[in-house]
Amino acid sequence: MPAIDLVSEHRRLKELTQRNLLQLIESEFTLAFTMTDLAETEAEAGSWAHAQLLVRKVRQAIEAVRQNSQLVEQQKGDLLQQLSDLEPRLRSIEERVPRKSK
Repeated sequence: MPAIDLVSEHRRLKELTQRNLLQLIESEFTLAFTMTDLAETEAEAGSWAHAQLLVRKVRQAIEAVRQNSQLVEQQKGDLLQQLSDLEPRLRSIEERVPRKSK
């Protein structure tokens, strides 16, 4: 039975974990941007309850990305910039929601 090079195996597993985590974060981003587009459409259509629900879900996705981005060594700055790009869009949707619907 060949000896296992633990250092190489550790490095390989860490790289694999980083790639998988980055894929997860990219999926969360895609979902967040899609839900933001949908929330904007719902707000424009006057469907305030749906818009609010989607904004809450986007905020949850953003929080998941923030937490997971702490674990991703590469591209962390880019991830956080993309998160900050979503924030003005979400605020814009929330500002359009009539007060009685909140």
